[in-house]
Amino acid sequence: MTLIPIPFPASRGCTILVAALCLFFLSSAVAAFGQPDSLRIMPLGDSITEAQGGVSETQLGFASYRYWLWHELIDRGHPVDFVGSQYGVWNGPPPYTDYDQDHEGHWGWRADQILAEITGWVESARPDIVLIHLGHNDLWQGQSIASTIDDLGGIIDDIRGVNPRAILLLARVIPPALGVPDSLPELNDQIDILGVQMNTPESPVIVVDHETGFDPWIHTYDSVHPNELGEQFMAERWLAPLDSILTDLADVTPVPVPTGGRMELGNFPNPFNPATVITFSLPHRTRVRLGVYDVAGRRIRTLLDGQVLEAGSAQIVWQGRDDAGKVVGAGVYFTRLEIDDARETRRLTLIK
Repeated sequence: MTLIPIPFPASRGCTILVAALCLFFLSSAVAAFGQPDSLRIMPLGDSITEAQGGVSETQLGFASYRYWLWHELIDRGHPVDFVGSQYGVWNGPPPYTDYDQDHEGHWGWRADQILAEITGWVESARPDIVLIHLGHNDLWQGQSIASTIDDLGGIIDDIRGVNPRAILLLARVIPPALGVPDSLPELNDQIDILGVQMNTPESPVIVVDHETGFDPWIHTYDSVHPNELGEQFMAERWLAPLDSILTDLADVTPVPVPTGGRMELGNFPNPFNPATVITFSLPHRTRVRLGVYDVAGRRIRTLLDGQVLEAGSAQIVWQGRDDAGKVVGAGVYFTRLEIDDARETRRLTLIK
């Protein structure tokens, strides 16, 4: 299993272990959908995925991140097919029409509503990769974090029920400026954990960080929905793992990733700013504790706290924040992995 967050695509700057993981998962993807020219991508979500046309008399609306992402992929020579039962944007035509407008974005929908329909959509569209950005409406409409995470997990299960080798890109959702649910950062942290827990070699779950660096006062037109700057921001976040996957697909060769009967711990990049990917391997199924500590030995961030994970390799991001969500200062920190009676510690250096 693996969790590959943004902005560090796993095919760039990887350790040998992580590079092997990338190739291993990409080989599974080749088996799933064959050659890259047949790749089908389903953008799945709510109004942030769908976007709005005809905002006002002076604003013709928006084309969504899908417009910018499609052009970036085509410009890089990746022939892709966006798929879904929806077309265009909500409430009128988009300001630009020169892109593949198929998608599965539904204005105002919660994750449980998507879950109720996802099997039929996937059976019809047969996507190879699904881009999932969901969670806002759930919190605003009174759903709990636990139920939202359960629904997201159910969506992944149902997609795999149709395509057992689907690649899932699961978003840490963008923050709004007004009416922000206090639980949104916690939801994103639980999305990180869900990505680790649900990842499999046959069907990777890649968590993509749309939260860090997104400024809703700059990147939205109504405090919630992305303007063109916000759409371009989201497109770049989706692009990094997609470009990595598509670039490597043509030449991929399966590479086994044995754990060697021991646990391993590392991170990349190091030094880092603002985030680093913590990688680890487990020799067997076990409860896992993973935290970040300062030089005085105080735990400042809990990444995993007793979750049961299967044997194998995994990754999780540390955003350079403490448990209260505050950005920590530059300096030396330590990440500690604990299983059973064993522990491993690695030094991290945050630079500003």
